[in-house]
Amino acid sequence: MSPNAPRVRIGVILGAGASADASNPGGPPADARWRPPLAKDLFRFDAHPNYWEVASGYRGVRVLSPELAEVLAAGSASLEEKLTEFATHSDQRIREHFRQVPPYLRDLILSVTAQYSRNTSPGRAIFPLSAEPGVRERKTFRARR
Repeated sequence: MSPNAPRVRIGVILGAGASADASNPGGPPADARWRPPLAKDLFRFDAHPNYWEVASGYRGVRVLSPELAEVLAAGSASLEEKLTEFATHSDQRIREHFRQVPPYLRDLILSVTAQYSRNTSPGRAIFPLSAEPGVRERKTFRARR
């Protein structure tokens, strides 16, 4: 890597701000079908069929979700461990499927933000971290485990 090449850091932190009580008494009523997910629920389409609406556009997520749902429900590995395994897998097909997981997570969090609390500007749920010289803008998400 060239010393002048920009460094890229990617962080996916699932949780903060997307708590189960994200709506407020004076705001619009919360839609319980879009309750912010725990990490173990991100790929549980049987329990959250509305999340399937988001995942249906991502073939890689549809391929990997059965394994992710099983591992997360059993607690045998963390989401980070499983995603790292997929990202560095020796099989290129698995790595290609993995590449669709971050956009799915982004779209799921945006959908949850818009639908659960009827937020009129779901883009506010995604924000760049403070920029460092030579580091491209980063997006961070957080969702409870």
